[in-house]
Amino acid sequence: GYIDLQGMLGLPAPGVVRPGYERIHAKIYVKSRAPRAELEKLKEMAEGLSPVKDSLRAVAYTSELIVEN
Repeated sequence: GYIDLQGMLGLPAPGVVRPGYERIHAKIYVKSRAPRAELEKLKEMAEGLSPVKDSLRAVAYTSELIVEN
């Protein structure tokens, strides 16, 4: 994730910089011979049902699928 640590330290003054993550990016590494389209569907389904991702709705989230054959 991307976070400005000044926020959790109260710098330059409390409340000036948000203390949480600005955005989160995930890289999902998969070693598979399955068609990429099927792996993309699986990734979308997993992210759509993820309680962790759902809990992060207040933070921008992106991801990328990296397939190794």
